[in-house]
Amino acid sequence: MEHVKTIIKYTENKDSNVFRFLVVSMFFTLFLLMPKTVLADSLSYKVFPTQQNISVDKSWKILFSDNIDSSSVNSNNIKVIDENGNNIDVDMTLGKNYITVSPKENYSSGENYTLYVSNIRSTSGNVLKTPGMMKFSTLNNVYELEDTHSYKITDTFTVTSKKATNVDLTFNVGAQGDSPYQKDLSTEVSGGNAKITDDDFSHKKMTASAYVKPGEGVEYQLTRTVENSGIKYTEDLSKTSNDYSKFSDYNEYTSPEQNVESTSKQIKDKASELFSGIDNPYYKAKKAYEFVNMYMTYDSNNANKGALNALLTGKGVCEDYAELFTALLRASGVPARIVTGYWVNSGEFSSRTSIDPSNDAHAWAEYYLPSYGWIVVEPTNEYFYNNNRVIDYSYFSNLSDSGHFIEGYTPQGDNKDSTLYYSYTEGSGVKVDRKTTIEILDK
Repeated sequence: MEHVKTIIKYTENKDSNVFRFLVVSMFFTLFLLMPKTVLADSLSYKVFPTQQNISVDKSWKILFSDNIDSSSVNSNNIKVIDENGNNIDVDMTLGKNYITVSPKENYSSGENYTLYVSNIRSTSGNVLKTPGMMKFSTLNNVYELEDTHSYKITDTFTVTSKKATNVDLTFNVGAQGDSPYQKDLSTEVSGGNAKITDDDFSHKKMTASAYVKPGEGVEYQLTRTVENSGIKYTEDLSKTSNDYSKFSDYNEYTSPEQNVESTSKQIKDKASELFSGIDNPYYKAKKAYEFVNMYMTYDSNNANKGALNALLTGKGVCEDYAELFTALLRASGVPARIVTGYWVNSGEFSSRTSIDPSNDAHAWAEYYLPSYGWIVVEPTNEYFYNNNRVIDYSYFSNLSDSGHFIEGYTPQGDNKDSTLYYSYTEGSGVKVDRKTTIEILDK
């Protein structure tokens, strides 16, 4: 199974006389161009579009076009204010050309906040002319997290070669997740020349280079620490609307892509049949879940052939189940996406702290509801009662434990999450072995 992600590439102005910043979240990018050496002495803020339905633990990443003078990074120049005018305590993490702003304690659910950025200087003497501000609102607390644990996911790459050669490695880590049941805590790398870079402002990559001699192995490690949970929704999700006007990525998650043939006649016809008389996106998702869960038969001979093949044959593996569910919803205008990663039986950690998940690769799906955000669906699960196959609704908009580990959000694309690329001298006989382990940290 492939774990991949589609991203949007932005073309930037590389003029050396421009100092700019942009706020990067999971789904949008904001640009602000600034002339050189002019102080931000005006309160005339450039206002960016309000962002809706943000998670209460949201971190904002502010990227700059030049390295930052750390002495200008303080609570006067970067701050978050609540709707009553009170300052929110935030942690600020400074990189060479970015600042990450996170709440020390979670934001309150269903509240409005404003992020302000002003007077940040670059090491080359540039100063922001006009400060910027962005309002955002948090999601209502409509779910409870269960079985929450912290985990360390480690990918170890061992490089060997039959002949001496230079090897350059790139591993696509992906963008920070925004599913409510997995929170990314940290990402670290080890090994000579290994580092984490931000490609296209939000997509993380591990890059490394090594001189490999015959018979000698070179090892690199990428370690992600995450907090995973089961999730149970405490509010009736059917109370949602079908107004997606404030969802900035609506077009991305309602468009066709490889293996999600949502504009094919067969899938559009099946969506029209399934959703006849249904306008509510929650009930559309429920109907799609019921159809896929009962219609599909797990068949490894039809593995990873896409939504259309799944509809025509009724056969496939987990990725095909997720792709068919996603395609049906997209065909009817409901945003949906495939999630790839691992589904681990959490009971495996009862007798040990670390496991090899290589046999647990998995794909599932999520759909988006206004006011509620991304909602999880596990269409592959099969349930039998008295020897009869029946629909198990416990996997629709719920997860019972923390065993789903996210690596990416779409199955195809040029920048595939959790994919390794490497280059070397032709004929050198280079081989790169990857081993993944998942360790529970708070058993």
